[in-house]
Amino acid sequence: MKYPTEKRMLWLSQVRSVPYRQRVELAAKNGFGWLSTSPMDYKNTRAGGL
Repeated sequence: MKYPTEKRMLWLSQVRSVPYRQRVELAAKNGFGWLSTSPMDYKNTRAGGL
C-alpha cells in the first residue's frame, strides 16, 4: 500500500545517530512528510544553533 507524503513519518529511532539537518534532508529526499523527535533531541538541536 502506498501512503501519501503527508502521512509518512520518519521515526527518530531509525536515524538517531544522524545529525538533525541531515535527517530533514533525508526525510524530504525520501518522501516523508513528518520527522519525529524527542525532547532531548530538540533541546540539543536548539543548543547547536538550529
